[in-house]
This record gives sequence, C-alpha cells and structure tokens, in this order.
Amino acid sequence: MTINHSAEVYILNPWTTHTNYFQWIDNYGYQLQANQIVTSRSQSFNVYKRTYYLMDDETLDIPLGAANSSQVNKGYNVIVKWIDNPETVPNRATFTTIGANAANYVLTDNAHVGERPIVAHDRVITSLGNSGLEGSCILKPYGGDLTDPNFNYLEYNEAAESKDFYNVTINHSAEIYIATNGKQVSNYMEWLKGWTLVQDGSGNDITITCANTSGAETTYYLYKRAFKVNDGETRTIALKNAMLYANEMYFTSIKWLNSPTFYTVTLTADANTTVFPEAGSIDVLAGETLPVWAKANDGYYIDSFAYNGSSVYSDTEDAISYVTPAAAANATVAITTDALSNMPLPENLSYYPTAFSARGNQEPVVAGGKVYEMNIIGFATAKARIGEYERGEFGMLISLEEPASLNDMLITNTNLIKVPAEGANSLGQFGIRLYGDTILAGQKVWMRAYANYDGTVIYGDGIIEATF
Repeated sequence: MTINHSAEVYILNPWTTHTNYFQWIDNYGYQLQANQIVTSRSQSFNVYKRTYYLMDDETLDIPLGAANSSQVNKGYNVIVKWIDNPETVPNRATFTTIGANAANYVLTDNAHVGERPIVAHDRVITSLGNSGLEGSCILKPYGGDLTDPNFNYLEYNEAAESKDFYNVTINHSAEIYIATNGKQVSNYMEWLKGWTLVQDGSGNDITITCANTSGAETTYYLYKRAFKVNDGETRTIALKNAMLYANEMYFTSIKWLNSPTFYTVTLTADANTTVFPEAGSIDVLAGETLPVWAKANDGYYIDSFAYNGSSVYSDTEDAISYVTPAAAANATVAITTDALSNMPLPENLSYYPTAFSARGNQEPVVAGGKVYEMNIIGFATAKARIGEYERGEFGMLISLEEPASLNDMLITNTNLIKVPAEGANSLGQFGIRLYGDTILAGQKVWMRAYANYDGTVIYGDGIIEATF
C-alpha cells in the first residue's frame, strides 16, 4: 500500500491471539488499541495502529503481511485515517537497504520517537536496560535462510566488508546506536572501531537483551555516534556490512537530541591508511570523545599521528587506537604515512619498569640441576623486524652495582653481565629470569634491555631495578 500524505493506518484483526497468523503486525510496529470494533454479524476485531508522517510531495510504501492461508475466511481489514495539516513532522528515521539484493531484507521506515522497539522474524527485545533507547529495528536477512544464494553477497571478504549495508535517514540531530552480540569488532564490523562503546560512569558496559521464540536470551553491546542535522534538512548515514552471520545480530536504534552543541573533528589521512571513522568532518557532541583507529597499509608505516598539531604517535607499523579529549572546541586529527623502506629505528626499546620478584612463599625453582629459592624476571619488547631492519641478538644487560646513569648500562661496558634471550613471542615480548640462593637475599640487581638491528644496538628507555 502506498500513501502520499501523513496518516494513521489501522489493522483490524479478528484473532485475539494474533501471533500465529499475523506475526507481521508486531514486526511492523503496530500497537494494540484499547477499543474493539464489532460488526453487524457480531464479529469482533482487535484494532492495531501505526502513524506515518510524510513530508510534502513524499510517498511511502507500507508493507502489509498476509493472513494465514487456512484461515482466509478470517482475513483482516485496513483503514487509513489522513492527518490533515500536522503542525510539525516529528523526528523520524527511515531505514532502507542498498545494493542488488535490497529486496531480500525486512526493514522498517518512518520510525519515530515514542514507538516501541520494532522487531522482525524471531527476535524480540526483552530488556532495554538503562540504555534509554526507544525505537529499534532488527535486521535479519533472507528470513534467516542461510541456503539462499543471495546470502553469498555478504560472505566475509574485503569486497563485502567495504560495502554499505543500509541507509538511515534522519530529519533531526541524533545519536545512532548499533547493537551487536559481540564486543570484539576486529573480526567483523570493523567500522565500529570509529564508534564509541557505550558504558556507564563506572566503565561498565551498558547492554540490552533479546530473546528468540524459544526464550533463549542474548546480550547485545551498544556502539554510538552522534550526527548533526540542520533545521529543515535531512541527513542520510550509510552503515556498513555486518559480515555473514553477524547480520542476524546487528540492529540499530535512534536517540534524538534536543538542542545539542556540536563540535567538528577534521580527520585527514592519506591513501595508504586504513582509518575509522572515515576521514572527513566528523560531528562530536560537546563533552564527548571520538575514538580513532588507524593502521598503515602493507608496505607503509605511520610516520605521524597528530591531534591539534601535536604529535601523539610516530614511526609505527602497529595499529593505533586513540581517543580524543572531550570536545570543547573544533579539533583536528592528521595522519600521514611513508614507505616502509624509509622507517627509522626507534631511539629506545619499550620495557616493563618493574621486575617480577618472587621468594619465600613460592616453591623452589630447579634449573640446571640446582635448586634456587628466589628468582627475578625482567620484561621488555624487541620486535623481530622494524621497517626493513631485522633483529639480531637481544636480551638484558645486568649490573650488581647501581648505575649512575643510562650510559653505565651499555653493551660496551665490560663490567656488565650480558644475558641474551633465547626467543620472543610474535609481538617481540620477552623476559629474562635470574635465579638466586638465599645467600643473595636483599641483593639488588639492575637490568636494561638491548637489541641489535643490522649492526645498530638500541636499548630500553629505562633501567629495571629489582631485589632478591
């Protein structure tokens, strides 16, 4: 059914319990009214209503489901009541799929504040917790039929990951919430790295709960971003793919904002960077932060990551997860890369400043056929490769006398004990364990990490101090 004017749409259902034959009434967001209609043949109809608000010169296709075929003699009726000259069009959001398989999705449209959560297929929201959310739309492609060949459109691959999944069009400033059953977004829905995980003031995750028809409940985590809409305008936000099975568990809600104050974070990144959110002018609510995730593409490294012109990170191949300070003015985040062949060695190795020292309450350690009552472990990191430099020998320099400065802890000092490491994990993290007898109780040791990269030795940027 297509309408071209704001209207109240009423569904007259002859069944008291409608879920067996008219589940779509719930799915499409109709609400049961208090009154019933009784025909001249004493047939009672329950009345369900949903309101649709349209802009001038706008039309809207309204989906209507079928009655159960075996009960065709008990069909349903539809009544449309036009709303003449509404004073204002309320805040609303329209969800539309995009792409070749758009017709295979069940979505909602014209969702506005005050409507109960809209659900589809076999999932029902059982608790909104303290999220403050009001209207939602659960997306479940192809009716959950994973044998549908169109489902391959969403299989996990880079091409699918980059596709826009569906649009949300809003006519008022709002926070858009994404609910997903997984908090680890690195495996799918990677674009959420540029959204804020919703937590309370104590750092606890705020969650909502959904149940399927069997009553089994699932917890959903929430991510949010704010979007500014100027008066009299609309804004369309393209949301990305959810990746394969995650599509069943990905839904969206809108929280409208009253008289919000926005600032703009201008995010720039060159073509050799993968960054979330996407580069551009990004709306941030006053007092809120913006997470930025960035990683240089293969063959490159990030040589500069700056906030408001001040360096935050530099010279790294690692992914960067950064959260801006709370917004109080417009700001900039600028990311630049360079070819990996130009990446310099860092001035220092990273290290853990405190050694693990154990004695007394632990079992003696047996090493090399001897029993030791005490041991100390110092930790540091020396990556196997930095740019085009390969790691050679690495380990710890040990001193039994307190060094006066870092210059006393260099590999050229023959008074030091050099202990090469036997290996490191995939991140380059390693530890050196020192064993001691009880006669060494109270003895202090000082440790400094070192690593040789193609003939250049770099050191830990501090000294580890520990006591047997």
